Amino acid sequence: MALIIGSTALHELFPDKVRSPKDFDYFGRETVLPVGIAPADTKIEPFWHDSFEGTQLDRNGFATLDELYTIKVSHAYWELKNGSWDKHMCDILMMQDLGAKLDMDLHKLLYS
Repeated sequence: MALIIGSTALHELFPDKVRSPKDFDYFGRETVLPVGIAPADTKIEPFWHDSFEGTQLDRNGFATLDELYTIKVSHAYWELKNGSWDKHMCDILMMQDLGAKLDMDLHKLLYS
């Protein structure tokens, strides 16, 4: 299972409005993806937590706009080590402009 998230999923939804992805983020148990899922020479960043088992995050495909927005909001509370907080805030505002809505059940899962 691999639910594609981050800039790759956002670019899939809005290719004309979103920057080209520099990495390939996904939720999934597998740390090695089948050949052809992620572009060659792309930094692959998997993430999985056992609490995702059996939830909407436990599937194949691309995350929805609301899921991407909720994921982004769920980790916007902290200053990140890579200094990307400003980028995340810009992404949140852009997704709001695109009509994104917060999924409170998903937010609770991600924030807890």
